[in-house]
Amino acid sequence: MTLSLTQCGEQIVCEVRDEGPGLLPELTTHLFAPCKSSKEGGSGIGLAISKQLANHLGAQLELKSNSPAGCVFVLTVPTNVASEKSRRASSTPIC
Repeated sequence: MTLSLTQCGEQIVCEVRDEGPGLLPELTTHLFAPCKSSKEGGSGIGLAISKQLANHLGAQLELKSNSPAGCVFVLTVPTNVASEKSRRASSTPIC
């Protein structure tokens, strides 16, 4: 798995690239819907929750590419959201 972070204008772009077998084409149409999983025993909530959290932050999560060589997911976060969350986290005492 490869993770890259770049700043592109007013956005931070996080790209996650895996080297798995890719996704079946029929799964990509409902990729972020809950209760859809290609894994045996999977609940299908991981990507659904990830998408909801991204939306809550004003970010976007999408599947950039899908092939037998793996998938690439991109999370795009506006820099103003990232800096606001960072400021809040650094000013909040842990204990």
